Parts: sequence; C-alpha cells; structure tokens
Amino acid sequence: MSSPARDRHELAFEAEAHAFTIDGRPAPSVTAVAHVLDAPELDDWRARVGDLEAERRRNAAADFGKRLHAAAATLARGGRLLEFDGAPARWRESVERLRDWYAEHVVDVLAIEEPVASARWHYAGIVDAVVQLRDRRRPDIIDYKSSAGVYLSHVLQVAGYQLAEEEWNGRKCGRLILHLPAPIDTAPVTMKAYRLSRDASDRAAFLCTRSLYNRTKEPIT
Repeated sequence: MSSPARDRHELAFEAEAHAFTIDGRPAPSVTAVAHVLDAPELDDWRARVGDLEAERRRNAAADFGKRLHAAAATLARGGRLLEFDGAPARWRESVERLRDWYAEHVVDVLAIEEPVASARWHYAGIVDAVVQLRDRRRPDIIDYKSSAGVYLSHVLQVAGYQLAEEEWNGRKCGRLILHLPAPIDTAPVTMKAYRLSRDASDRAAFLCTRSLYNRTKEPIT
C-alpha cells in the first residue's frame, strides 16, 4: 500500500482568495467542481419569490451559514458559542441542536476544517469535520449545509471530500450531511442528518463532474 499523498505532495491554501495549489499548480476546489451542476429547484424558487426577495434571503442564509460553520468548529473543539453573540435567538437555537447531536452521537473528533487534496485528480477542499460516531466502525466526514434543501451537488461534493480524504490521509470514511437550514423569518428551527450510502456511484459521478469542470475552462470549439 502506498503512503498517503500528503507525504509525497505539497498542498497550499490561500484563505482570503479561497485558492488551492497542489505542488505549486492551481487546483479547483471541491465546491467549485460540484457547483458545475445546476440546481433547478433554486431556479424555481427564485421565480416564485422574485429576485429581490430571493437575494435578501440568500444574503441572510449566507450570514447564517458562515456563523454556523464557525460555531460548529468551536463546538467540535469544546469551546463556547461566541460566533452567535448578537445574532437572532433562533439562530443560536439552531446551533444548540447541533451541540446536542454532537453530545449524543460523537465519541471522537479526528479533524476540524481540514484541507485535503487529490493529487491524482488535481482538486482540493476543506473538510468541515471528521468524527467517530458511537454506532459506526469507520470515521465519518461531516459536511454542514444551511441551504433550504440538500441537492445532488451537495451529495457529490461530499463524495469528492471522501476521495480526497482517502488519498491524502489514507483514511477511509463514511459520509454524512448535517442539514441545518437557516431559520430566516418564520422558517422553523430544524436539523436533519443525511447518511450518504451510494459511495461508488457518487464518487464516479463526482469524477465525471470534475471532467465537466475542466471542459468549462476550455474554448467552446
């Protein structure tokens, strides 16, 4: 068995630009690759509520999502939820559900906001968390989502992380999406865990999307 790719390759990440390089060559992020896929549900929703209202909700959800990821990392490290000081009370309530889930299900946190890469397929990304759950034999990659729904691009995104985690660190993991939709206006405070089990087909689909991403960077003809 070959050594983990991290022992043979160099991964660099520029946080401000959210830009990766592998062995000095620019590499696309997992998110950028997965976003090649359209989400027709979002287009239908924008048409239904109108552009101005869609933009207002998108901005509020983006703010919540940023705070959610920071708070989730804090929870995983055992810290206090300072990221939600001054935020709407219902936002904090949402993340407190995540805290309760961690307390009930997680026995060990193996990585938090971990950069990983695939030198073979030349892409990289930041894994939200890798944890050991009470009822699982192998660790799980966790990806937090605060969007209104969970879409195919999200599922393939976590497949991309799974491939990279295995290649970069030599760690075979399951996949889990924790969906905490932004509780904007009167939206309910909810959290749902999605166990992703179609590993082979999702990994193959992600690699097809990786090829499609390359094609979008080429001339049309």
